[in-house]
Amino acid sequence: MIWVSGSTSVGRRRFGASGIAAVGAARAALVVCLTSGLALGASGPTVKTDPPRCVHPGSNASVGALITPSSASAPVASARVRFHAYGHEGDYYLEMRRGDHDQYWAVLPQVKESTDAILYRVVAKDVAGQESSSASLMIHTGMDCPVPVLNPDERRYASNLVLGLTSDGQADTPPGFLCTGIISVIKTSGQLASTTCRSGVPTAVWVGVAAGTALAGGIVIANHAGGGGGGPVSTARPAKPATAP
Repeated sequence: MIWVSGSTSVGRRRFGASGIAAVGAARAALVVCLTSGLALGASGPTVKTDPPRCVHPGSNASVGALITPSSASAPVASARVRFHAYGHEGDYYLEMRRGDHDQYWAVLPQVKESTDAILYRVVAKDVAGQESSSASLMIHTGMDCPVPVLNPDERRYASNLVLGLTSDGQADTPPGFLCTGIISVIKTSGQLASTTCRSGVPTAVWVGVAAGTALAGGIVIANHAGGGGGGPVSTARPAKPATAP
């Protein structure tokens, strides 16, 4: 598979001239990023991602990335997809799963029909603490888009989303998305909390930076890196940026 930048076009479905101009500016900015490399942060892992062409409302967008370590002595320690709906501010994140040959993937929450597009980027950190990010890319949404067919692993992931918050006071359901499948959130303090979508996860569970499990009330609870089985939460986490992308 050849990974490319992908288009930032959101189409003209609900955009006036100013909105289309903004998209054009975003595309120009993306070209600048591509001319200097697909990953932002030359000393960290190389991050390449090809966004889905579009996603049907009420469906989950599956996001993939090719993340290559900068050297054999500095393997990838964590990978996240940070995202938000177009027209809203404040990223949310999901831990990505590693597949074969340095490929990583995650499944975003179901998108609302009122959402015009999704903005996302992939952030990776290696064991040496060096961090890289892809450019911010856009996934168009529309009723004319096909309904994505998820494989069994993706369906399990989408049904057990552990959503990361990046600022205090964020809602546990991202604006522009449905709460379907979101079973818990990781607060900025590291606390694993239940959501209004699904209760039952003890709120007094703390997800340590260097540990993937926590003990609460005599029960060991594992954070499965974004939901649905697999390995524990990343042992090293990408840092929160000073400003929103």
